[in-house]
Formats: sequence, structure tokens, C-alpha cells
Amino acid sequence: VRESVIDGVTGRLVPPADPPALAAACVDMLENREQAQKMAEAGRERVQALFTPEAIAQQTETVYASVLS
Repeated sequence: VRESVIDGVTGRLVPPADPPALAAACVDMLENREQAQKMAEAGRERVQALFTPEAIAQQTETVYASVLS
């Protein structure tokens, strides 16, 4: 998730196993719809730019080459 979500820019990150933090982030998004919409748009743009099939294939190829060398 950290590769796709930048906290406060493209979404909200909360610590694992922290229901109060998750609830607070959800409430914040519900109370600040304009900010939530901006984050959603920024997130979509980030995914479209960084996670194309070609980019994922290149990243996978790089990992394989590293492991095999």
C-alpha cells in the first residue's frame, strides 16, 4: 500500500491493528468530502502513472534479474 498511497495526498494510512485510528481516518474523510475527493483524484493519477502494465513488467524483470545474478 505504501507504494500507492501517500498519506494525506493520495489517501490515508493508519497503523495496522489500530481500529480507533482507522475509525478516525474514516470519519475525517466523511467530514471533509472535498479533501477526500482531491485525494481520490491524486490517487487515481498516481496509479495511472506508476502502475501501468509496462511499469509492473519492468519492475518484475528487474527483481528477477537481481535474484538471478
